[in-house]
Amino acid sequence: MAAIVAAIFLSVPAVEAREPAAGKHVFILSGQSNMAGMDPGVSFTPAVTKAFGKDRVLVVKDAHSGQSIRSWCKSNHEFPPPTTGRVPKVRGELYGRLIGKVKAATEGQTLQSVTLVWMQGESDLNNTAYDAYLQELLEQLQADLAFEEINLVIGRISDSGLDREKRLAGRLNIRRIQQEFAEAHPRGAWVDTDDLNDRKEGDKVVNDLHYHAEGYRILGARFAARAIELIERERPGTPASMPVTYVDRRLSNGIISVEFDEEGGFSIHDAPSNEALLSDSRFWLARGKRGKLVGMTAEDVEDALGIGKRVVLEVADFNELGYWGRPGRLYAHRIYTYALYDNNPA
Repeated sequence: MAAIVAAIFLSVPAVEAREPAAGKHVFILSGQSNMAGMDPGVSFTPAVTKAFGKDRVLVVKDAHSGQSIRSWCKSNHEFPPPTTGRVPKVRGELYGRLIGKVKAATEGQTLQSVTLVWMQGESDLNNTAYDAYLQELLEQLQADLAFEEINLVIGRISDSGLDREKRLAGRLNIRRIQQEFAEAHPRGAWVDTDDLNDRKEGDKVVNDLHYHAEGYRILGARFAARAIELIERERPGTPASMPVTYVDRRLSNGIISVEFDEEGGFSIHDAPSNEALLSDSRFWLARGKRGKLVGMTAEDVEDALGIGKRVVLEVADFNELGYWGRPGRLYAHRIYTYALYDNNPA
């Protein structure tokens, strides 16, 4: 099968900073019991209010204990559909409640940023497509709010139950997916909760399913810190506001090419000289909706393109490709960014 060639363009960003639009920063807090147990007024809302101003912040929370992510998503992504575990009678019922609250809070408002803060997963230990449901939840919000660039902060489920064999594989799987999904999302982050659920029984430390009061306070503060970080990353006047990159003059006209093979591998070349820059990496795809470059570390990018650069990788073309032994279209149209800065990029 013929290789697929895609172009990647590196261009010079605008130098002047612009004043941010005077819109609202919307924070959507949802999930199951550990989100329900967190009072945003204790630490989350004060932190984001301090960062952006009271009149610029909207915090909407809707959380429900003991619920699967399936209750927030309108579609089924498991085949065959599950018949055991937390399977709701009505798919997406809780999403309807959530988006109703969000729309009521944002009616007539101009939105500058939207951030989903998600704390859920313990009720999905048998879920074989948790990442697909996360993607659908984001896409539902994008469509219903007419806002494409939604930030995502995931609270990775805690270490409760990791000392027991029962459902251990499911717990480890959800923790892995949550971390990988957040790291793959260009506007994503995750927070660790392993230290928020500790309590003592005599001399023994027990990792509870739920957190203690101080744990919930810390959780809110951690969520706020990561949300603020994601928003600040895009604010004009900061290095991360640069839309693309400084051109690396070692590359011909600032253009490099990516070649995909039928096995899903790829290599990056200087175009048109075709000098290999990176290879032996993999292009990872999840149900045709999102992708990331796996095996391509920050050091790899730094060595190839130079430190102090922000690199936007955009696949400009793609063709039919058999992937994992199944025919289908290689969907790699979404932009994924690597941002590498020194203190004074030149």
